[in-house]
Amino acid sequence: MDQLEINILTPEKDDLRRIENLARSTGDINGLSPVDIDVLAVAIGAGGDIATDDHRVQNVAESAGITWVPVIGKGISEKWNWIRKCKGCGRIWPNEPDIASDECSDCGSKIRLVRK
Repeated sequence: MDQLEINILTPEKDDLRRIENLARSTGDINGLSPVDIDVLAVAIGAGGDIATDDHRVQNVAESAGITWVPVIGKGISEKWNWIRKCKGCGRIWPNEPDIASDECSDCGSKIRLVRK
């Protein structure tokens, strides 16, 4: 690895928490993988840029002030905030990574992501 000049970085806990909180506030937390969160946390901690076509990663990067560049596509043109809302009764559900159900416990309808 030394000959290739590859540096392996791991995110700091504070940076992970900051990214998770930002992703929760934008509503992107449920659509990010652990690796996505790690990459964003390393970028914020090291002050680096990221290259991605993942719109959720771009959205959180934009919110965090991380410079990003698209790889193939155009990338996002504006930041969006998302909420989880029941299609039937309109109840707003929290954006938490440990909530996996897409069914409203109040009325049984589908919970979907909508722009805030």
